[in-house]
Amino acid sequence: MCDESFLERDVAKDKYTNFEKLFSEKIEDGDYRIIVVEGKTDDLIMAPHGGKIELHTSQIARKIAGDDLSLYLFEGIMSERNQELHVTSANYDEPQALKIAEKSARIVAIHGRCDEDDPNTTCIGGLDTDTGQKIAQQLKKAGFPIEAPCKRFPALNPQNICNRGTSKKGVQLEIPISLRTRLISDKEELERFAGAINKALSNEI
Repeated sequence: MCDESFLERDVAKDKYTNFEKLFSEKIEDGDYRIIVVEGKTDDLIMAPHGGKIELHTSQIARKIAGDDLSLYLFEGIMSERNQELHVTSANYDEPQALKIAEKSARIVAIHGRCDEDDPNTTCIGGLDTDTGQKIAQQLKKAGFPIEAPCKRFPALNPQNICNRGTSKKGVQLEIPISLRTRLISDKEELERFAGAINKALSNEI
């Protein structure tokens, strides 16, 4: 069974439609934690459904951000039922997320999806199609299958958290659970994956 039953397209399944409701019932550092690190550039890497909500997205986001890029993680840390902490990206109004997003020029949001008979393809959406295509090109060169633009999760809503930066457009990566599991278990593969995205965000291409 896939670990993510609450996907962006299934808004009706979200227990919480906004963070005010979530915060009224859940306890910080008991049920969830929020990590914000301001980097040396105005690029932001986010895992809005990190921790145990969409498995391994936090670790992947951390690797991409490294020491230079800004990082935002919202992590489920409950012993069970972490998927109920999923607030869909178009409704994502967590105050710390909005604060750092609104002073970042480019945002790349790392999400997890079910394999759905496709355990390898990273699906790239968002309104920043130029950066999305650069990421797609570099991931292809690194040997990772991609779908861009992403038909299943297009992330074209202006309210999507990835599109809330100063440019009003960002990138959303939907990574299948099988690929995420491989990335975490294979440091070399994770280095290639993160390195491809880093290169796309740099001035090297």
